[in-house]
Amino acid sequence: MKHILLTGSTGFIGHNVLPLLRDRYDVAAPTRSELDLLDAGAVRRYLEGKQFDALIHLANPTARNPVDNRNELFERSLRVFVSLAHCMDFAGKMIYLGSGAEYGKHRALVKVTEDEFGRELPRDAYGLSRYLMSELAERCGRVTNLRLFGCHGPGDPPYKLIPHVLACVKKNRTIELRQNVMFDFLYVKDIVPVLAYFVENEPRHKAYNLCSGAPVSIGEIAEEARRQMHSDLPVVFQKEGLGLEYTGDNTRLRGEIPDWKPRSLIDGIREVIENQTSQI
Repeated sequence: MKHILLTGSTGFIGHNVLPLLRDRYDVAAPTRSELDLLDAGAVRRYLEGKQFDALIHLANPTARNPVDNRNELFERSLRVFVSLAHCMDFAGKMIYLGSGAEYGKHRALVKVTEDEFGRELPRDAYGLSRYLMSELAERCGRVTNLRLFGCHGPGDPPYKLIPHVLACVKKNRTIELRQNVMFDFLYVKDIVPVLAYFVENEPRHKAYNLCSGAPVSIGEIAEEARRQMHSDLPVVFQKEGLGLEYTGDNTRLRGEIPDWKPRSLIDGIREVIENQTSQI
């Protein structure tokens, strides 16, 4: 059985993928208190002698976490990545979640392909930090970047789209959203087969768009969630018109993993509702 180090196991994505990864591998998933990823020396001491087959890096400092200072997110994200990347002599490979923001979200990203990386620099700190990680990954051996656009699933934070819609329905309150936009939502557990593929196989490329490849508008998502909750509450946007599209082309990934079939948005929302209902 392969020996895997997973970072970010207590976050939304990590919490969902950890049990499924443990069905396949021997997974070490230290919490922040057990391993400070900002401390390069501590990371090296932790990894020494363990010889992990792969590092799966999901940890991401965020402004939503009170432990992370908003003004330090840029440096913290890079420092955590570099701490791990510099310890590749203790692991067979590293797989990490990048972001579609690497392409620059100041413009419309319409089914953007991996070949478009670098055409424009991101103008926001988050996108720029992810861009720099990708540049570093290109120079490091055995590091694969999975550029995630958007995902949803059980345990999604309450400020995210689907939990917000479900909360409005439960409170019988108008579903108010900022602006409609074309987006790409991947069900969080559909990330696991992709991670497993790259744990077990050598990639043909350094970076892949990790997305459903099925663009959908925020309005359609809200309408579907409302429909499944048997509600006729109105969906209202604060701002008229469509915002900048944020969707990726997953042709490269599907070409490498042809059997990977992300579930439909309808099925994904159904599972979120069922999970939420079961916890009541």
